[in-house]
Amino acid sequence: VLSKQEGATTTVAFAYTIWEDTDITNYLAGGYWAKVEDDEVTELGTFGDAGTGSVFGYRDDQASSWERPTTGTATYHGEAEGAYVDEGDGGIWWSPLLLTADFATSSISGCIGCRAADPQLRGIYTYTTLEDLKSDQPTREDLYVELRSGSVSNDGSFEGTLGLFELSSGTELTSSGRWGGFFSENDSTSAHPSQVAGTLGGTAEDTGFVGIFQGRSR
Repeated sequence: VLSKQEGATTTVAFAYTIWEDTDITNYLAGGYWAKVEDDEVTELGTFGDAGTGSVFGYRDDQASSWERPTTGTATYHGEAEGAYVDEGDGGIWWSPLLLTADFATSSISGCIGCRAADPQLRGIYTYTTLEDLKSDQPTREDLYVELRSGSVSNDGSFEGTLGLFELSSGTELTSSGRWGGFFSENDSTSAHPSQVAGTLGGTAEDTGFVGIFQGRSR
């Protein structure tokens, strides 16, 4: 966690990294930040980075060994978290993640907070105060995010749209947004990438939200 105080303006950032145990230069990293001015959230954002030979968010002149698998599927379980703002008031959110990649059709889709991601921890968990965060006492929201199918490109990236739903009724709320990310590198067309990470952002009625996600294959 990183923070910066300038008068009445506070900027807080959360950053995370995952990597291959056998090659620490093959990593996926990302995070999100929020700016608060006079007790109101005024800006939200996400960011990503990658090590040499990996891909995430952008690519310079790095030589990646990514080769898209042409057959099979892979399931990724992990977590998603981020920040939200509602008419100046905001907080932090967290939820379990499920992604399924179909390499035969070069597609990936999933959900955040749905029953399939975690039958016990379903829903979106929010922290509205610093005390809630310190004591790990979130409020469970009856919501989940549908990560609609995105196409996997030749460089290992993907992007799609998203929608927000009520978990108990399955009712889709008025919402819009996008999600996207990258797979970790792989050195064989017959092997599935072991990790996936990315960012998301959108709006739901009067609420704006951003976040990051990461998952590992099972």
